[in-house]
Amino acid sequence: TLAKTTRLYKAVDALGKLAVINCGAISRKELPKYIGDHGRKYGLQIPINVANELISRVGDNTTMLDSQVKSLAALLGRPGAIDVQFVETHVARVVEVKPWDFLDSLSARNAQKALELYSQMDESGAIGNLSLMTGRVRELVCARSMVKRGTEREIASVLGKQDWQVRNYARWARQFADGELEHILSLCADAERGLKSGEDKTTTMTKLIFALCGVSNM
Repeated sequence: TLAKTTRLYKAVDALGKLAVINCGAISRKELPKYIGDHGRKYGLQIPINVANELISRVGDNTTMLDSQVKSLAALLGRPGAIDVQFVETHVARVVEVKPWDFLDSLSARNAQKALELYSQMDESGAIGNLSLMTGRVRELVCARSMVKRGTEREIASVLGKQDWQVRNYARWARQFADGELEHILSLCADAERGLKSGEDKTTTMTKLIFALCGVSNM
């Protein structure tokens, strides 16, 4: 990319906006808007949550995303909106599961999706995955406390994150009853002790996923 401070860039820029093409990579937080804008070219309405599901399945390569959006428009066959289920049905997962997608499905208490994603993760890293889960539960404990105090707008700054990273935290936190997240934290500690003492990884983690998603153990 040509630096904006160079004489060549300034000379080209003087010719007008169309003379300068931004070749910089699109950041992760900008991708949902990019996908939504691209979808409108085909008469497709793609909400942010649907765009994020598409990204989680095919990655952040814009060429791949463009191709998938075009295919989804053809499959729909008419102008209109698509939902997460439409993407799940028609787009195969071709990239490795990102930890935050798994954590987000847990936070949303979507047991089916959480189990689907976990089944595709490396189970040899169960303790590492458990550590991430515990960290997310702690964040939700904090978020729920702030929601109750009416200071939810400060969640991002308190957790040291960007606003877009925590935009769903307040909504997720409201799904848990008083004391439920604290109880789940104790279950996380139990699970860690179990894993370190040789308990079956699949059984231990599945029970914890059920607890986080509010599903009674089988």
